[in-house]
Amino acid sequence: MYRLYGRSRILAALAALWRGVFSERQLIVRSHGRIAYFRLSTGSQIGVAACLLAASYWVGHASHRYFAVNTTLADKDAALVRAGSDYSTVVAELGETRRRYDSVTRALQANHEHLLGVIERNHALTDGFARTEAALKADLDHTRGRLTEQLARTETILRAQMAERTRSHDEELAFTVRSLAETEEKRREAEHRTQRYLGEIAGLQARIRGLDETAVRLETSLAETRSALHSTDEMRQAAESERDRLRGRASDLEIRLSVLKKDQTELLNRIVSATLDDIEHTYEVIAATGLKAEELLGSDGAGTGGPFVPLPKMPPRSASFDTIVAALHSHIDRWDQLRRVMRGLPLASPLDHFRITSSFGKRKDPINGSMAIHEGLDMVSSYRAPVLSPAPGTVAVAGRNGRLGRFVEIDHGMGVRTRFAHMRTITVKTGEEVAFRQQIGQIGSSGRSTGPHLHYEILVNGAPVDPAQFLKAGKHVFERLYADN
Repeated sequence: MYRLYGRSRILAALAALWRGVFSERQLIVRSHGRIAYFRLSTGSQIGVAACLLAASYWVGHASHRYFAVNTTLADKDAALVRAGSDYSTVVAELGETRRRYDSVTRALQANHEHLLGVIERNHALTDGFARTEAALKADLDHTRGRLTEQLARTETILRAQMAERTRSHDEELAFTVRSLAETEEKRREAEHRTQRYLGEIAGLQARIRGLDETAVRLETSLAETRSALHSTDEMRQAAESERDRLRGRASDLEIRLSVLKKDQTELLNRIVSATLDDIEHTYEVIAATGLKAEELLGSDGAGTGGPFVPLPKMPPRSASFDTIVAALHSHIDRWDQLRRVMRGLPLASPLDHFRITSSFGKRKDPINGSMAIHEGLDMVSSYRAPVLSPAPGTVAVAGRNGRLGRFVEIDHGMGVRTRFAHMRTITVKTGEEVAFRQQIGQIGSSGRSTGPHLHYEILVNGAPVDPAQFLKAGKHVFERLYADN
């Protein structure tokens, strides 16, 4: 029971608050001595509040969408930069692998030529040793045969002489002794020559053994070289495999870059198209106010100017990626300039709810009945309704101004000023910076006035223009915002 009672009290309090906020109101309008009553029902007030909430939601959503697109573009640019860096790294690695492969190949060729030279020198030494050994053997055999023949001849001569000269024994003996001495000397000489030849043969045999050891070392070196060649072949095969892998990776990266660039191009084309639509719509809105966008762009104080050059149309489908990016930058620059101009134009209404009781131009004066020029709009709303700044700017004048009563004039830049007269109170000061939709006062009936209303003027370069054109252009802007939302 206590919970139900507490919930009933909360519901009753909410209902009382709802009736207090959206209670039925009645507007009293006096014109030409006549009084008219306008009833604002609770439903109409709720509908207006819902419209304001929807407008606020749309503005937030549009801002979020704009920053999301900028973030997406930044991410895509970063992905392009990373892909380009990966591609450069792969190309550098491939070049380094090729250089290492060329260096190994040159080293293998040098080793192969060196081994061929060693083998040729080994063959030459072997052939020289064989020729030297053959020559020594032939010389030794010839010397032995010559000595044997000489000894045989000497024996034959001695025997013949002993047989023939038996009678002259002493002479023959002496001659024999001399012959024997000579023969002994020759024998010793032959033995000496034989020993010398044997020493030469031993030296040659030692050289042959050295050559055999050299041949063994060469065979070992050749085996090691063959092993190194085999390892080098394996390294070359591994390098070729790595090169093929890197080529495949480079090919994959090129395909990924191509797909990414295609996606980026399509995205950029969509963004360029959307930007051109916004630019054209902005030109239409500015033209609807009776102003010229080129003149406003030259007087917005942002340091821009020069002759007007129309923007190009959408780049063709065959345009390069850089051409589309350049076109997008150009469109975005122009869109930023136009947005600055749009922010400074009083396209919004200074009142949340109003109706126009006197238009711009010729009219019959409401007090003396004479024909006169009305340089603004008379806008009626509820008494003490807040008067809002239709665009950001600087308060040029704030105070009483004779027949205009409590009066505020705001300078929005680009030669555009707005004036607000007959207010009950003023909430800003001269020189104060005001924001868009900031309250500057309340509706009243000060000065030369027949009743509570707001006299609203717009001046461009000191000349009054019809504020209804700005309100109509602003209505188109908000309709487009609602449509996009």
